[in-house]
Amino acid sequence: MLLTTAAIVAQTWWAIHQDRQLTLEAERQNGRITARLLEEHAGQHLKVAAARLDAIAAFVSMAALSDSEVSPSIQHIIEEQLKSSRAANAFQFVNLQGQRWASMTDFPAFVFALEEREFIPLLLKHPENRSLVFGRPFKRFIDGELILPMARNLYERSGRHVGLISTEINVDYFDGLYASVAKNNQAVVQLFAEAGFVVVRSPADERYAQIDLAATPALQALLAGPIEGSVDDSTLLADQRRRLLSFRRIQGFPLVIGFGRDFEAILANWQARAWNHLLFSGVFIALNLLLSYYLWLHMRRLQKSELMLRESESKFIDLFQHSPAPLALISADGHTVMEANDALLTQFGYRRAESTAMSPLDPARWQSEPCRQKFLDLFARQQAVDGFEAQLQRRDASPFNCLLAMRLIDSGGRRLGIVSVIDISRQRQAEQDMRDLNAQLEQRVSQRTEHLEQALATVKNMQGELVRSEKMAALGSLVAGIAHELNTPIGNGVTMASTLEAHSSALLAEFTAEQPRRSRITPLLTSIQQGADILVRSLERAAALISSFKHVAVDQSSDQRRDFDLKDTVEELVLMLASMYRGQHRIELDLSTGVQMDSYPGALTQVLTNFISNAVAHAFPDGQHGLMRISSRLMADEQVEIVFSDDGCGIAAEDLDHVFEPFFTTKLGQGGSGLGMSIVYNLVTGVLGGGISLASSVGSGTRLHLVLPLKAPSLGGTVA
Repeated sequence: MLLTTAAIVAQTWWAIHQDRQLTLEAERQNGRITARLLEEHAGQHLKVAAARLDAIAAFVSMAALSDSEVSPSIQHIIEEQLKSSRAANAFQFVNLQGQRWASMTDFPAFVFALEEREFIPLLLKHPENRSLVFGRPFKRFIDGELILPMARNLYERSGRHVGLISTEINVDYFDGLYASVAKNNQAVVQLFAEAGFVVVRSPADERYAQIDLAATPALQALLAGPIEGSVDDSTLLADQRRRLLSFRRIQGFPLVIGFGRDFEAILANWQARAWNHLLFSGVFIALNLLLSYYLWLHMRRLQKSELMLRESESKFIDLFQHSPAPLALISADGHTVMEANDALLTQFGYRRAESTAMSPLDPARWQSEPCRQKFLDLFARQQAVDGFEAQLQRRDASPFNCLLAMRLIDSGGRRLGIVSVIDISRQRQAEQDMRDLNAQLEQRVSQRTEHLEQALATVKNMQGELVRSEKMAALGSLVAGIAHELNTPIGNGVTMASTLEAHSSALLAEFTAEQPRRSRITPLLTSIQQGADILVRSLERAAALISSFKHVAVDQSSDQRRDFDLKDTVEELVLMLASMYRGQHRIELDLSTGVQMDSYPGALTQVLTNFISNAVAHAFPDGQHGLMRISSRLMADEQVEIVFSDDGCGIAAEDLDHVFEPFFTTKLGQGGSGLGMSIVYNLVTGVLGGGISLASSVGSGTRLHLVLPLKAPSLGGTVA
C-alpha cells in the first residue's frame, strides 16, 4: 500500500512537469504558426512594393541616358508605369545632385531635408549597393499616417549610377491586423528591422519608435540563427518584460516578425491543472486505501469464480466437438491425438473409437514425406502455421488437397497443438479448369493482336506522312512571316537611298556653282547624314531578320544536333513569328541568360511554334486580344525548365486527357489537323528526351510545362 502511494506521488509530479513542458511547447508552436501567418501577410505587401521599384529599375536599365536626359526620362518612365499598372503607387526619384521629383503629393519636397532620411544619402554615396534599403518609419506630412520608406539605386543601360527611386509602405496597413492578433492572444506583436529599429508594435507606444536594438546580444543571436524559432527574452520587445518570443524573418527583406506572450499568462492554465492534479492524487490515494479493503473481499469471490471457469471449460469442449471445421488436439510431438472433433473423423473416414490412433501429422496420412518435414520445420521455427497446402490421404487411401493450420497452446502446464484440416480439392479443380480456359483465351488474344499490329503499322505510316506535311506547313508560315517583316526595313532603305541620291545631286550642283553658299550646303549635308543613318539602321534590321530566319529555318527543316544558346534561339523564333500574332496579341519573354544546350534546336523551335500557333488558333476566339508568356530557368541535375502560358479561354476538363492524342482537335474541318500537340509530345519525350505536362481550366488560360536535359539523348537512345 505504501509503495502504491509513493508511486502515485511520483506519477503526479511527473505529470505536472510534463504538462508544463507540453504547455510551453504548444505555445512555441502556436507562436511560430502566428509568426508565419503574419510574415506571409507582410511579405505579400512588401513584395508588391518591391516589384514596383524593380519594374521601374528594369525600364531605366534598358535606356541609354545622358546627364541632361536622366531626370526627364526617368520621370517619363515612372508616369508610364503608373498608367500601365493598376497596382502602382506614388514614387520619388532623387538624382545624384540630390534633386527630387515625386509622382504624387505624397512626397512634398519641402517637408524634409535629405539628411533626415538616412537611406537617401546612404544609397547616393554607395552606388555599388543594388539591394532594397528600408529607412526608419515616419509620419506622413499630408495625413499623419505612419510610413515605412523603401528605396533602391537606379542604373542606365551602360551600368552608370543615375540616382535612386523610392516608395512608401503604409505601416497602418499592418497595425490594424497586429492590434487584433495582440488583443486576441494577450500578446505583443512587433515588426522590427534587422538594422535594429522598430517599424510597428502592438500594443502601440511612442517610446519604442526611438529604441535601437542593433547592439543587443539577443538580436545578434537571432540573426545568426535559423529563419524562425522561439526564445526566452526580455529585450527584443523593448519593455524589459520576460516573454516567450516567437519570431520569423521575412524572406527577401531585412525585417523580422515577433510574437511574444508573458510566461505568467502562458502558464496560468497549467497552474490550475497542477492544483487539479494534486487534488486528484489526494483523492486517488484515499480511494487506494479503500480499494485495498475491497481487494480482500474480492479474493473471496475468486473461489466462486473457479467453479464458473469449470463450467466454461465444459462449454468449450462442446464447441470444439460440434465445430464445422475439422479440428484435432494433439501432443507437442504431433503423434498422440488428445481430441478430434466429429468433422475431422468424417473427413478422414474414422470412427470415434479409432480417433486416438488418427493424427493428421502421422507419416501414414501424408502423400509426401518431404512436404510433411517442411511443415514440421516451419512450425518449429514460428510456433504457428497458417494456410499450408499439402496432400493427405483418407482411411481408404484416397488422396485430397487441404490447407493445414496449427497453433501451440498451454493447457494446465502441458504444451498441446490444435490443428485444422480444410479440404480444398474442389477449389483446386475449379482453378485448374480456369487456367485451361485462360490458355485458350490467350491464344485467341494472340491472334487478334497480330491483326491489330498490322493495322497499327499502316496507321503509323499515314501519321508519319501527316507529320512531315505539318512540319512543311510550319516552315511555309515562317517564310511568309519573314517576308512580311523584311518589307518594312527594305522599303525604308529604298526610300532613303532615293532621297540621298537627290540630295547628293543638289550638293554637287551647289559645289560647281561660282559662289557655293554655306547656308545651302549645311542643310543638305545634315539631311544626307540623317538619311544615311536611317538607311544603315534599316539595312541592319533586315540583316538581323535574315540571320535569325536562317537559323530558325535551317533548324526547323533538319534534325541536326548542335550547341546553342536557349535565350537567343527563343528570341529569334519569336521575332520570326511576329507576323502570326502582332496586332492582336503580345508575347512576353522571361528567359534565363547563359543557358547553353547540346540538343536539337529544330525540334525545340517546332515545339514552341506549335504552342504559339495553337494559342492563336484556339485560345483567343472572336478577335479577342491576348497575352502569351515564355519563361525559362536552369534547374538542378543539368536540366532546364521552359513554361509557355496564355490568358485565353482555357481547355474544357473533358478534353484535357486527349490534348496529346493524334488527330484530336476541337476545330475539325476548320483548319485543325489534330497533329500539332501530338507532334509536340513525340518531340519532347523522344528527340529532346524530356517531359511535358499541361494545366488548364475554362476561363483561366493554359500552362504548358517542359523539363528538358541540357544534353539531349542521341536519336539512337544513348546520351551523346
